[in-house]
Amino acid sequence: MTIFLDIETLDFFQDAHIKALPRDEQIKAMRFGCAVTCFVDDEQEWQEWTADQIDELYNYLCWANQQVCGWNSLAFDWPVILANAERSGVQLLQIEHETVRHADLFDFIKQKTGRWYPLETVAQANLGRGKLADGQKAAEWLRSGEPGLLAKAFEYCRYDVQLTMDLAAILKREIG
Repeated sequence: MTIFLDIETLDFFQDAHIKALPRDEQIKAMRFGCAVTCFVDDEQEWQEWTADQIDELYNYLCWANQQVCGWNSLAFDWPVILANAERSGVQLLQIEHETVRHADLFDFIKQKTGRWYPLETVAQANLGRGKLADGQKAAEWLRSGEPGLLAKAFEYCRYDVQLTMDLAAILKREIG
């Protein structure tokens, strides 16, 4: 049983207020925009998370007692969730590393190949399809506040979760 995860932020690395920060502070400064999770058991349970639900998302991931799988989730998604949950007033557990088991496909491929591949490249090569847009576009949609564009951001995020799920299924078949 696995929870697949993807997040989108309101900020992006090229934004002037993020770009001006030292690299180790950039991710912590990014504002959480939304997330999509899919809990896969015998069925799939999809959930959408808005910025005002960051504390619920953090608690869900910490207390679900399930593996969390994402694309670059260890270096990006999880640190953004932690920083935003803490800013919202959540008392962070000091044992997240024991309660949240991560499977990061990006990190796995990077360790095996020694190269950094974007999700778009890996998805195109293995699934014959790629992403719907990019994170910077999703940040623009989220910042707009327009219901139609917010829906597009969630659709984009959900599609990235589906790509990750499909890639994980291939990996599972390949390595048993």
